[in-house]
Amino acid sequence: MVKIEGKLAKYLQDEFKRLAPNGWECHSEAALLSPDLEKFLGYEPRVDVLLQRTNSSQKFWIEFEIS
Repeated sequence: MVKIEGKLAKYLQDEFKRLAPNGWECHSEAALLSPDLEKFLGYEPRVDVLLQRTNSSQKFWIEFEIS
């Protein structure tokens, strides 16, 4: 049996980057908090995909639940 764990999430991240609409940029495993807040909380949350307008006026984050 071929182990595919983790490959679907990476594929989806790559496709979101490839297909991002004009005026949007896409980041994988993006930080949600400032470094100072991460240090204060002792936690460094990351989001699977962050879509953000190039002018930073809007942000959408996507978290995959793959089982």
